[in-house]
Amino acid sequence: MLKIISSVGYELTKEKPNSPEDLFNRSIVKYREGGQVKELQILYLRYFEDLLKERTLPEVADFLTRHPVKDCLALIYVIKNKGFLSMKKVYINTESDFLNIFEGLDIHEVERILEGGGI
Repeated sequence: MLKIISSVGYELTKEKPNSPEDLFNRSIVKYREGGQVKELQILYLRYFEDLLKERTLPEVADFLTRHPVKDCLALIYVIKNKGFLSMKKVYINTESDFLNIFEGLDIHEVERILEGGGI
């Protein structure tokens, strides 16, 4: 069983004037698996959040008003892709890859985990 330690995210800011970093968000989930603490980071274009809000089901949109995408995306990715637990970093660079993460999402399971439950 995986035990979620934290699920957070943040908006990147420019470190250099010509950097596009301010267009990206990073979502991070820390979890315990087999006695080890592991972390998964997902980097994605902030624009994808706007697309998600336009194209998602009302139930998912309501969930995202309580839990910002950047704070729970990595957690949702781990829930839906347990076969990728060995990965440490993921870069999502297409709209379809981003939107697929939310397809068939069990909102109640995600909320239960965010409240302290394991996977």
